[in-house]
Amino acid sequence: MISKRVNNISKAYRKAPPATSSARSTYQSYADSLANRSSPTLLYEAPSPNLYITGCYILSSACFAYAGTNFYNTYLNPPEHLSTWIPVMVGGVCIAVGLFGVWSLFGAYRIVKTITALPRMSNTTQQSLLLRIDSAEMLLTLRPKPVVAPHHDVILSEFLYRAPTKSSTAEFVAARREEDRWREIAKKNLMTLPFRQASYWIWRGFVLMKNVVWKDDFIHVQVVGKNGTFKFDRNAAWALDDGRALDRLVKHRLEDV
Repeated sequence: MISKRVNNISKAYRKAPPATSSARSTYQSYADSLANRSSPTLLYEAPSPNLYITGCYILSSACFAYAGTNFYNTYLNPPEHLSTWIPVMVGGVCIAVGLFGVWSLFGAYRIVKTITALPRMSNTTQQSLLLRIDSAEMLLTLRPKPVVAPHHDVILSEFLYRAPTKSSTAEFVAARREEDRWREIAKKNLMTLPFRQASYWIWRGFVLMKNVVWKDDFIHVQVVGKNGTFKFDRNAAWALDDGRALDRLVKHRLEDV
């Protein structure tokens, strides 16, 4: 009797489907879970790029003004007492400055405003999750068309998520004391308030020009099949899961930046 029961149990076990098959059928990747949603999912939203775009316009306008004025006065209409090599040298410098102005002007192009995960359409054979990249306006009205691409075709130059730095209690207390000290100085010295505000905005101007030239605060984005690269501010106004959601969906290898 015992042997018959064991044989019956073993036969029933062999006929039953494995437990892992149901788990595998219900498993969904993170990309599939976003694609199966009923509405688009915002992954990244950039801060306002208006200040950066204005800096690009200011720098490019200064370059064009310098190049045009000196090219006309020194190369096209050189003074009689100048040596022949000076207008040629100044003309070359003006051309270089003008090209730098063009480069600065197009620095305001393809600045990513939002990155959104699109839901899967029911009437299509879409398999991969699609990401839509919307760019900010350039020259007030010129805005690049949104780019829609599979998530595995979007490549970032580096990770968006940055782990917060752990500061000790002593460092936190020292920073708070320093902040309180400067707040007390600002309350007591009202006569120097205009100078402190002027120095602050001058410093902001230098930081802005530094970002326009070096673009340190940007992460470059490359889309497979698209020429050129996009860029977005690493200091996001808002990012899903502090940027880890976007990092899980895209690749992190950039070529030809």
